[in-house]
Amino acid sequence: MNWLKMASIRIIVVSMICYVYVCSVVVPFANRYGFFSGASSPPADRTTLYFLMTTPIFIAYIILVIFNLFRLESLRSIVFPLIVFSLYSGFFGSLMVMGGTILWLAVFGFPLFFVALIASVIIGVVMDIRNKKSNNSKVLFCRNCGNQLPYSAGFCTNCGTSIS
Repeated sequence: MNWLKMASIRIIVVSMICYVYVCSVVVPFANRYGFFSGASSPPADRTTLYFLMTTPIFIAYIILVIFNLFRLESLRSIVFPLIVFSLYSGFFGSLMVMGGTILWLAVFGFPLFFVALIASVIIGVVMDIRNKKSNNSKVLFCRNCGNQLPYSAGFCTNCGTSIS
């Protein structure tokens, strides 16, 4: 299976690309122009640029997640918390266009984020375990000799016929 065809891998790779972009481009820009400062407002001529640096990427990420969420076949215990973290940080990162005072909202929202993060790990683990059990119980039959094979078999153990 081509690993890029896996929805979970797509979400993980795009998340990492977004994190690298935010850490290497957005955060230095926001620090330079006072977006994280609660004492002063960022310059008005930089807010539009900051908005364009953050919000379209965040919206594109949400669209990617929506289109891939129900196609997840594995790694849910990693992908679900990654999505929760990305949505929390992306939401507040995009709101920083209003200035550093919005950080207080992020602080007050942190307990809810933490509960959602723990819940996403638990839900992901449960779904991964259920998926693993259901895949292990599936069987295939060789079209050549009729031999019963495990779901993950590539070749028949009896006659050697390819199962793909």
